[in-house]
Amino acid sequence: MGTIGDGLIYTHIPQRPNPPCFIVSPGSPYVEEGETSNLDDLIIKSLDALETWDIEGVEQPSQFEINGSYFLGTKLTISQDKNL
Repeated sequence: MGTIGDGLIYTHIPQRPNPPCFIVSPGSPYVEEGETSNLDDLIIKSLDALETWDIEGVEQPSQFEINGSYFLGTKLTISQDKNL
């Protein structure tokens, strides 16, 4: 597990996520302005940290339920080409 800014990076869906965080998992109208300023800042930090990845899309923020807890979040679709 690593970090981006102040957020932990989970490579699985944790039992109890500790926000702010980024959950990496395999493969809607925008919410009210002002409610997402922290989320927008985290998206920008994560995009900067993923400079070697191709950003394919950023979904509109929505509420996510993870193991009975609800969080405001968004999904980033990223890819990276590797020569094997």
